[in-house]
Amino acid sequence: MGEIGIHKSIRDIIQNHAMNDVSSKHYDRWDYLPEKREALEKWCYHLENHLPK
Repeated sequence: MGEIGIHKSIRDIIQNHAMNDVSSKHYDRWDYLPEKREALEKWCYHLENHLPK
């Protein structure tokens, strides 16, 4: 995912990695659905078009 430009912070959210810093843990309540959707659509496109068939 990093190779195709998906930022590490979005990859971590998609993979449900624990966010342990104070800001992420207590203040950031955004669910990042639009960002996750965009990243996963980009990943899906990459898999469909760049893997051998």
